Amino acid sequence: MKIEVETGARIHLGFYGIRPSYREYGGLGIYVNGIGYKIIVKEHEHDLVKGCQAGRVTEIINEVRTQFKTAKHYMVEVQRCIPEHVGLGSTTQLKLALYSAILRIEGIVASLEDIAIKAGVGLISGIGLYGFKYGGLIVDSGRRQGRELVGLLARYEFPESWYIVVATPVTERKVFGEVERKYLMMHTTVNESSYCRALEIVFRKLLPAVVERNFTDFVASIEELDKLTSNYFAIQKGRFCCRESEVTATALKEAGGEGIGQSSWGPTVYAFFETRKAAENAMKYVKETIGGKFDFYYIGVLNARNYGARVNIS
Repeated sequence: MKIEVETGARIHLGFYGIRPSYREYGGLGIYVNGIGYKIIVKEHEHDLVKGCQAGRVTEIINEVRTQFKTAKHYMVEVQRCIPEHVGLGSTTQLKLALYSAILRIEGIVASLEDIAIKAGVGLISGIGLYGFKYGGLIVDSGRRQGRELVGLLARYEFPESWYIVVATPVTERKVFGEVERKYLMMHTTVNESSYCRALEIVFRKLLPAVVERNFTDFVASIEELDKLTSNYFAIQKGRFCCRESEVTATALKEAGGEGIGQSSWGPTVYAFFETRKAAENAMKYVKETIGGKFDFYYIGVLNARNYGARVNIS
């Protein structure tokens, strides 16, 4: 048996639950095409990993053995990868892809939600988890005290004719793992008006704009929400994680980008465009403007992926 899994990536657009209460956080994001993992897994006489992020894949194989008491060995070919720890949700996508493939080979039946709990993903943000399952624009429920997994609040078809330039500059600053968990606890205390404004932006303006295909309202909402989120996590000390991300965001704005923001802790930044041509021209402008100052882990023109990960069995 051979299992092939092909995923997208996720862009985190910010939090609407920016005040600790019965539920913490609560955010939204888009599952996107054009970047993701593609892995092929089959049984083998010993573990063998080929392709990008081989060390990381080996660790996850061993993690699956521990969590589900599997005994077989596997050959894994990783044909395409998401850059690690840059705000595109690589950990969730890779873990869900590998767990899903290995459990199918083992004949173990488990829901994606059960897999997520065992893999330790979807515990704070559900965007990557439910993006993997359904695709589209995901709104998660936030984390309820006493519940292991963040729930799915809503899922929307996102306009595939709206394009996103996603740029991930090379920087020494990366926030993930224990550092991320520490930072999440170091948020500021926001006043009630900011909290209510975040809720109003998401539920009275941003989501209706997606349903109505109103690009102008959507991008205005995104920028305001991004600013509120960065103010909430003041440990970042500014709207963007680092100089490279700020310079890239400025170039995107100069190139006509709208709805500019930072995905998660960065360094990935994004901007929206109404046409592919405008997005491609902006990407070219960013490359030419920044060329020589620093490099990019990734830069590309993406659009929404309104379906989840694909799993093929042969």
